[in-house]
Amino acid sequence: MAAAGGAALVLLLQHRGTLPPPPRRQAPRSPSKGKEVHAAHVGSPSKSNSNRDTMPVEGSEDIFPPLPPTVVALLHSTRVCHLSTTSSDGLPHLSLMRFTYRQEEEVIIMTTRTDTKKYELLCSSPKVAVLVHDFPSLRKEEEEEEEEVGGSKGGGEGGSTVQDVDDGAGEGHTYAITLNGVAHVQKGEEAERFRALHLVNNIAYRQFIEGEKIAVFTVHVMSARICNVKDRVTYWDKHTAVKAAKEQEMKKEAETV
Repeated sequence: MAAAGGAALVLLLQHRGTLPPPPRRQAPRSPSKGKEVHAAHVGSPSKSNSNRDTMPVEGSEDIFPPLPPTVVALLHSTRVCHLSTTSSDGLPHLSLMRFTYRQEEEVIIMTTRTDTKKYELLCSSPKVAVLVHDFPSLRKEEEEEEEEVGGSKGGGEGGSTVQDVDDGAGEGHTYAITLNGVAHVQKGEEAERFRALHLVNNIAYRQFIEGEKIAVFTVHVMSARICNVKDRVTYWDKHTAVKAAKEQEMKKEAETV
């Protein structure tokens, strides 16, 4: 009876406005109703970023626009470069390499033994950097060596030299170029085709090109950083070049209509 009387007193006071009404209980919303609650942390990848891991490796496309004349000339002028690879834990690995530039296919050809750290890194992480510089004294030594064994001159298969495209920065031997690209280990007939091209241009270094457990790989250049002796730096990248070429083609088609 006392409990019932107390409850009646509370209702009477609430009716007169002396006590505030009790808070209303809201029915729980189903997960599909109301505003969504996002538990993602700040800085978590968006949908577009998360898809990058499943996208093809950059450089796997078949479109490879011509490299800038300065890059082409330097690749034709020398055979020696520095190749940078990277391990899965981010540690860089640097190798001194001999190469052949195949302008018709826009690839740089190199070889390496399959029991080296370099080969292991190429297979696990194909993105590489290549540093090329035309050392006058080194080039003279190379030409003398190739003349003794009947090889060809220059790192490529003919074409212009650095002197032909020199911008006046000084005597032609002025450029250091960093090329970023994607390496592809070649197999079967393609490997042997590239191996033969590479051997023609590096005949004095047959021991590094032919033999058991020597793999052939090519590098497609994705971007270039070109620096001359006056510290003048210019940049080139594949995607911008492809876009510019397509725009130029569309412009020509519009003019002919």
